[in-house]
Amino acid sequence: MVFARRRGCSSPADEALAVLGLFRRVSVVVPGFPAVIAVASASDLLGLVPRSACLALPGYEIALFELPIRMPEIVVSQIWHPRMDADAGHRWLRAMVFEAFRKGP
Repeated sequence: MVFARRRGCSSPADEALAVLGLFRRVSVVVPGFPAVIAVASASDLLGLVPRSACLALPGYEIALFELPIRMPEIVVSQIWHPRMDADAGHRWLRAMVFEAFRKGP
């Protein structure tokens, strides 16, 4: 199962597996990590998600394990319209999001 922006894209996981002469068969394409976790918990499929995504969604019965391949870190960026730079509420929200991701899971 794959989280993908569009079907048929190669991912870092596919590239790392190819180096080892391996491949994966994609059965389901879903719109995001929460959907990967929901489908994996209700089926016999495997899903590739960051550990932090699993910790953020308690209540699903899933088994976690380390991948046998190296994966690049996920880069999280904040982007906003320049007119929001001076907005106090928007500054507060950006600071909260930044702090949450800086601390990690």
